[in-house]
Amino acid sequence: MLVLYCAFGSALVSVEHIRKPLLKYHTARQSQRFHAHSCRRIIVRSEAQPVSSSSGTATQQTAQPTRADEPQQEEDSSQFHWHRAWYPVAPVSHLDPNTPNPVTILGLHFVAWKDKAGQWRAARDQCPHRLAPLSEGWVVDGELQCRYHGWKFDHTGKCTACPQAKSDLEQIILSGNQHSLQTVPTTVRQGLMWLWPTSGPMAWIESAASPAPCFPEVASEDWAGSDVEWSLHHVPCGWPVMVENALDPSHAPFLHEGLLDSRRGAAPMSMSRVSDGHWPPQAAAGFKLRHGGYTREQQGEAMQAERAFIPPCTIRLDYRFQAGRKLVSTLYLVPVEPGVTRAIGKFVFQAPGQLSWPIQKLYSFGQWCLNLLGLLHAFGHGLLDQDVLMLHAQERALADNEKHWRSYRLATPSDTGVKCFWHWLQQAGGDVPWPGGKSSFQDLPPRLTRAQLLDHYERHTQYCPQCQQALKRIQTLRGLLLFVGSWALLLTALGSPSATPLLLAAAVAFGVQLFLWHVRTMFFSASHPPGSGWRDTQATKA
Repeated sequence: MLVLYCAFGSALVSVEHIRKPLLKYHTARQSQRFHAHSCRRIIVRSEAQPVSSSSGTATQQTAQPTRADEPQQEEDSSQFHWHRAWYPVAPVSHLDPNTPNPVTILGLHFVAWKDKAGQWRAARDQCPHRLAPLSEGWVVDGELQCRYHGWKFDHTGKCTACPQAKSDLEQIILSGNQHSLQTVPTTVRQGLMWLWPTSGPMAWIESAASPAPCFPEVASEDWAGSDVEWSLHHVPCGWPVMVENALDPSHAPFLHEGLLDSRRGAAPMSMSRVSDGHWPPQAAAGFKLRHGGYTREQQGEAMQAERAFIPPCTIRLDYRFQAGRKLVSTLYLVPVEPGVTRAIGKFVFQAPGQLSWPIQKLYSFGQWCLNLLGLLHAFGHGLLDQDVLMLHAQERALADNEKHWRSYRLATPSDTGVKCFWHWLQQAGGDVPWPGGKSSFQDLPPRLTRAQLLDHYERHTQYCPQCQQALKRIQTLRGLLLFVGSWALLLTALGSPSATPLLLAAAVAFGVQLFLWHVRTMFFSASHPPGSGWRDTQATKA
């Protein structure tokens, strides 16, 4: 479960559109009954050009409730603008300030770079000259330079150099806007770079009026873990099933047995939507859920939780325990492409009476020590390994089912989050508005093998500077231990009078070296997830 992964992984002024096309679209839709599959394609076509100030809009109509005891349906025309919202790119520490950084959001390709003033900028990853990817180029004095023909662009996107043109022609080229990049708004908040995937004058006005969805606890010194780095994973599962999973806490004692509570202690979970007077959930507002504990010991006042879905990609989780402990988890699930989601998460907590400053610093120092060798990252993949194996297969089953999510049997209160999400998605257009009319389910990439699904390097390590540094330290330390152990054995063989201490030193050196070898493998892959009963990747082909 991705929210729990974030929380326990080592212990996320609308401005009116141009009226004419919007009214034309709205009129055409008034005569049609809202349906997830049909509206998905219509909405996607209307948003085919998201990187402009007039795109990314979905006109909403409400859907009929599926239960008689649900609130009366309202006539509502709320809207959700997929391309007029903030999306986190990555922790700033994961970005290279000296080179262009490729970024994909909503199936659109961007390039991020650091300008001369030290500000992070972004633009469409296309040189206006011949549409070559600028992410393959260079950053020269804070300006982007295309590797194909050497054209350069400043932080505003304006072309500043055209090597193929003589001085008089170059001045003409540089003086016009037709050779400029399509830049998009960016910001940095709480250690994350954010991107607004729409260009044009209105994009800057709208983005300035809409703050990125951040929460004060994540950066507060009163919460332990606030100074710990964000985690980032590129998950081979689509955005709809990832969000659905994060809003379904009741699977934790079963899917995550071996890491969290045992399934033998699981209890029926109470869950309800915090009513805001609207049904289905309004597309622009998202929704909030309130639920009880996972086990028999966590019933009643022992544990209470709330989780909020803030579209398009934020999930906030609040735990309150009877003993006074509090935990806040923030998870951002960013739609990258059909079948691929970027998960960025962090959790902070408080103990009864509020942790003192020394205790918080001791906690952070302990995490820093563990991260010297990347132990928290290397052994922190277990929950996500379990999720990925389930979700990768589930979304392909959904793709093959004509009724799609309506084939679900949502029979218990713990299914409330799943039901709310799919009704919300209907309000928001039925699907993510992928370019070219693609579908989250009909355009999935080929099914991966179990070994590929458990590939930690592809999912995390290649993007994480902490893990890359830890691998270098482990390699150096393994070499040193191998040298020490070998010398100890050699001296023993030569008849050293200190044979017993030397043999003990050799045993310790080789034992630690073997442990580090195991740690190193966890940065790359796992043979099976934690817990009993999982098939080994070596014993199955898929």
